[in-house]
Amino acid sequence: MVKYSKSIFLTLILLTGLALRTFSQEPIIFPKDSVSISYFKGPSRIPLSLDYKIKDTIIYHNHQYVPGRRANEYYAGLGNLGLAQKNLIPEFRANEGMTYGRNRLDVYGTEPDEVIYYQSKRPYSNIFFVMGPSRENLLQVTHSQNFYKGLTIGVKYRLISSIGPYTQQRTDNTNIVVNARYFSPSRNYGIMAGYLVNNYKSKDNGGIQSDSIFENNIETNRAVLGVNLQNALSHTIKNRFYITQFLEPSLNSSVNEEEPDSLIADTTLKSAFLKKFSLGRLEHRMVFSRDQYLYTDAYPKAGFYPAPLLDTVATNDSTMYLQLENELSWATSGFLHKSNFPLKFRLALKHQYTRVANDSTSSTWHQFIPNASIALVIKDKIELNGHAFVVSGGYNDGDYGISGKLSLTPFQKFNSTLVVDGGFFSEMPGYFYKSYLSNHFIWNNTLTKQNILYISPKLKINQITLGADYYLLSNLAYFSYDGNAKQNSKEISLIRGSAAIDYSWRRIHLQANAWYQYLNDTSALRLPTWIVKATLSYSGKIFKSALWIEPGIDFTWNSAYYADNYMPALQSFYLSNFKEIGGFPWIDLFVNFKVKRAQIFLRLRHLNSGWSGYNYYDTPHYPLYDGGINFGVSWNFYD
Repeated sequence: MVKYSKSIFLTLILLTGLALRTFSQEPIIFPKDSVSISYFKGPSRIPLSLDYKIKDTIIYHNHQYVPGRRANEYYAGLGNLGLAQKNLIPEFRANEGMTYGRNRLDVYGTEPDEVIYYQSKRPYSNIFFVMGPSRENLLQVTHSQNFYKGLTIGVKYRLISSIGPYTQQRTDNTNIVVNARYFSPSRNYGIMAGYLVNNYKSKDNGGIQSDSIFENNIETNRAVLGVNLQNALSHTIKNRFYITQFLEPSLNSSVNEEEPDSLIADTTLKSAFLKKFSLGRLEHRMVFSRDQYLYTDAYPKAGFYPAPLLDTVATNDSTMYLQLENELSWATSGFLHKSNFPLKFRLALKHQYTRVANDSTSSTWHQFIPNASIALVIKDKIELNGHAFVVSGGYNDGDYGISGKLSLTPFQKFNSTLVVDGGFFSEMPGYFYKSYLSNHFIWNNTLTKQNILYISPKLKINQITLGADYYLLSNLAYFSYDGNAKQNSKEISLIRGSAAIDYSWRRIHLQANAWYQYLNDTSALRLPTWIVKATLSYSGKIFKSALWIEPGIDFTWNSAYYADNYMPALQSFYLSNFKEIGGFPWIDLFVNFKVKRAQIFLRLRHLNSGWSGYNYYDTPHYPLYDGGINFGVSWNFYD
């Protein structure tokens, strides 16, 4: 055993020495075009450099603005923009530590690893505005500007406000992102920091009282249909403050003084030895999270909720979730300097402090999470990533997981890529499933770890992508027919096949996705068997190329299944055998325009509303939109 440990240690030292001394650390080259906008998202655990991408100035299908309903997404909603949604093409991945597990509004929010950092020579701004029936409004303002050499500050503000077609359905969602990043002139030090506000307010009507009135279209004025709740309000606040700072003591970079925020390689002033010398990247990440869940109902309706447990007059539920997370890591590859050595790795130690306060009770935990990542890149043709973690102490003591991804580009001639993603993890469910106290629901469950095994191969050849997912889910936590949190004792196998095409022929553009999903057991998880989405459009320039135009049609359909119902007091979906939902087509007509820097769209949503009956629900008792027209504009500014 001692000899074996020594061999591992010596091998690690050898690989580290090769990564740090034998292969050069090349600086990243940033775009120099004055109107070019590049960007990157918050750094991931993979020990690779920042992935800069160029922002596209002509965006196909700009009309698909609804979160959860874009090209590769499919969520079930409650009939109004800004209300809770459930992913009907779920992916099960490790949480790697403690989470609360109340996340049905997260599709509208922003987390630290989703923050976009823009890079441009001149200030960049974008205004995006959408309006529609029932006073549906979406406003998003984005601004990024270089204030000093290497210092860029960005702001994003998004407001979703919609009355909704039915009574007591209003939403007011606010998403604010303030971020800053600074890279030193020597490119040896960098910091990325930000403050995020995800504020969701909504009125909850509990669904309509009589489905038959809607389904027979007896009353066409949806606002006068009776609803179950008249005074229920939900308010969720998720705030984040984060800092990521790193030190890259590499001697292989210089700065162009004329373009202080771009980086160029110096091939004349450094010796060959200095170019091959690097100490990797030392990094510190800190995230402070404060989540608050409030639910009130001045006159709780008897029969809709379970009998009151705390107060028979009014419902005032409150839960606070606080978490402070710090992580120290070291990686062989820098964020700003790309290592030529094919094998890279990252070693990290994370600490989590968590506190949950529910009415008059509170609990705290400390957890340590050592984790490691590895990446093998061979000539941009083969990339292998791996990650492993284990949790010590606290609620998640003994959690562990391992995952990996293999990417191959064997036939560049056919633009082919094979990606195989897989892993296994054993974790405690979110604490929401463990313990909860409110006016209508109370539980204190004894839970065991969820075990999830998955493998997801995907093959892309030219414009066609074929994929498959297999999940083996053990001890899955869920919400049962009575709305209470429970844990399933059976093993669930989820098999999913998918096919996608993104094809252009002359001026015709086809984008289509199809999914097939099979569950061997539906005692804790319900999903539609078939989902189909397709967009067919025609694009071109008219008026002497002054106007770019794209008219087209959207088609969406999923097979009928027993969909989950929704409980406003929990902001959660729960099992239901009320009736099958789905089986109806949804058709939109749209036309996108681009005039100089402005992108405009008109959308006739749900063109076929009522053609095949009034049976369009995503969730029982929550009808979807009738027909209507949306107008939207996105305007870029570069000064």
